[in-house]
Amino acid sequence: MSHPAYLHIGPPKTGSTYLQNLLWLNRDRLLTQGICYPARNPAQHFQAAGDLVDRGAIHISKATLAGRWQQLCSLIRQHDGPVVVSHELFSAATPDNVRTVVADLADRELHILFTARSARALFESQYQEGIKNGRTWTVEKFIERLPTPKDGSELQVGRSGKALQTWGAAVPPERFHVITMPPPGSPRTLLFDRFCSVIGFDTTDAVLEATRVNESIGAVEAELLRRLASEPGADWSPSAQFYLKHDFVPKFLAQREGQRRIGFRDPDVLRATSEQTRRMVALIEELRFDVVGDLAELEAAESATSTSLKSNDVTDAELVALALESLRWFVRNATEPERKRKRFRKRGGGLQARSTKQGRLISTLRVAGRGLREHLSAQRRS
Repeated sequence: MSHPAYLHIGPPKTGSTYLQNLLWLNRDRLLTQGICYPARNPAQHFQAAGDLVDRGAIHISKATLAGRWQQLCSLIRQHDGPVVVSHELFSAATPDNVRTVVADLADRELHILFTARSARALFESQYQEGIKNGRTWTVEKFIERLPTPKDGSELQVGRSGKALQTWGAAVPPERFHVITMPPPGSPRTLLFDRFCSVIGFDTTDAVLEATRVNESIGAVEAELLRRLASEPGADWSPSAQFYLKHDFVPKFLAQREGQRRIGFRDPDVLRATSEQTRRMVALIEELRFDVVGDLAELEAAESATSTSLKSNDVTDAELVALALESLRWFVRNATEPERKRKRFRKRGGGLQARSTKQGRLISTLRVAGRGLREHLSAQRRS
């Protein structure tokens, strides 16, 4: 009997970063139970997925990824037992990509794991993820891209729906596992528990505290990032943008207390996202996939309340206050104590490059703060 290969395909913004981090942290515990998480570093599954679907990222080119899928397949073949692979880029696979996976893993019993989330929560999360990646769209501009109930599409289920259909054609329905995102207020480990119930991992002694998650930010924080990216000269290098997203956002912006949640409340938009979720649920039921959790959780998430919709819900005074807080954070983190300066002299220019990125961002924040103060002064005079 062939061993199973569990392939988690995302899609994006469905808890994949959280799951991947816990799988990595538990890789030794998984192996003691006979399950292999085949990766020599946390980025290996991203690299393999990027190679398969021919996509790079902000900090890595497509050419750099060449051959990474076959490297992962080699690791899979070395293990005599179940394996689990996870990355949301797999959800972008074409039918040809899927056929490649099926052929390369022909000696395995392929299982597909799909983490499902309501369309509303997905789009709200995608908006702020775009902002964290340097997008300058307002919420209003972003929602113009969303499908409406008037578009006449029979199956407007977006990337999630396409992934359901494309990957669903590759395996029997009982080997396509739809794991629903738990609703707010659920036990914090419930998504991981559901995932592990599919792959057969006993979490009794597992690490359950993730060290890396895709942190959410609020309306004021998102508007500050949007304005920063909109400033003249804010076309930062990929490494600077990477620093902004992976240092400034999670270590400062996401940690601020009392943030106002970004959410949609326009009736037309809510009708559109509700319809999209309904169609995705109907498709899952029609294809008779194995459901882990409850599809009703997805439709219930559509009725969740929100506290902020429009970028103009954010006042200039709030932005000035946050800009000043941000400056203080950058100054604290750009100041290297003597111990770090000595280490810098030993290992070369890595810290200098980091300090240069911080300096550029500080300059941009100063310009943005000055502009906001001038705008406020003009408003008071008028």
